[in-house]
Amino acid sequence: MAPIEKQPRDKLIWVFDTSGALQKIFKGLQVHAADATFQAIRDFQDPNIIFIGENVGPKNFQTLKERILSKDKCLEAVVFLRQKQFPKNWPIQVASVEELSRNVSCDPNSTLLLGLNKLDIMNMVSNAIPTKITKRKDKEWKVDSYISGPRKTEKQIYSYLAVIQDKNLTTVYCQLPLTKDFSKEPRSALLLRDLLGFVFENRVPTNN
Repeated sequence: MAPIEKQPRDKLIWVFDTSGALQKIFKGLQVHAADATFQAIRDFQDPNIIFIGENVGPKNFQTLKERILSKDKCLEAVVFLRQKQFPKNWPIQVASVEELSRNVSCDPNSTLLLGLNKLDIMNMVSNAIPTKITKRKDKEWKVDSYISGPRKTEKQIYSYLAVIQDKNLTTVYCQLPLTKDFSKEPRSALLLRDLLGFVFENRVPTNN
């Protein structure tokens, strides 16, 4: 794994992943990130960018909500890797099996999918369950989906890779598999690099 060269020098990056898998991958990529599973990190730092590992589990969402995502003074971007479920009051949910469809559209020319063609994306989608995003009327809440399932209603979006802009916070929800087979799966490595580039290379808003 070649190291990530373009990293923000003035941004504090956290990783919250109770499995430790994402920390191990970041170490191999030489990404400079603090392990937010330690309370000392959470107590004495305020992050700019946070990466949430796969399937952190419902018990950990309380910690995320109260002690990590509430640190919004400097927070600019949050990246959620695939989850099995979100809390009931979360702005998005994971779709049920009954709602799955292989009629998927994508934008392979997006900066979030550089190096991946449609066949690559469809192979990754075959092992994923999309999120279900309900549109809000709030003008400051914008959703862009880069890998989408068919809409059931005008108010709902089914997405395997979505970016939600809410005021000054950018949140990425990626339901494609990344960490489990990272060392053996080139597609996963490419996608993670694209996610890193998206939040590292001045593509997120800054707080004034």
